[in-house]
Amino acid sequence: MANWRTSMYAQLVYMIGMGLPFLLAPNFMLPMLGLDPTHEIWIRILGLLVLAVSVYYASAISGENIAFARTSVRGRLIFCVGLTGLALVYDQYIFILFAVLEAGLAVWTHRTLPAPA
Repeated sequence: MANWRTSMYAQLVYMIGMGLPFLLAPNFMLPMLGLDPTHEIWIRILGLLVLAVSVYYASAISGENIAFARTSVRGRLIFCVGLTGLALVYDQYIFILFAVLEAGLAVWTHRTLPAPA
């Protein structure tokens, strides 16, 4: 399972891999997720936000910021619960797969973090 930096790097790659298509080509991605294409700005803003947040992950990795990594685990798990709830409410079950992937990455980070001092 390597170390926490590797798990955070995997999270960073995942975030960039999701953020770029939503920013640059959202109507390519949306139908694959069972959503209607849109010409509204919100989806590109979401992609931009994901890319901006990925900068924090890159900084945490390069700065060996264990506190950020630990906090990210909690935030990512909260995101998983919320994403699953939204997927169930809106009958968009494919998003549960993203929640599972996200949870797996968060658990990987958690398991590889050093014990708190």
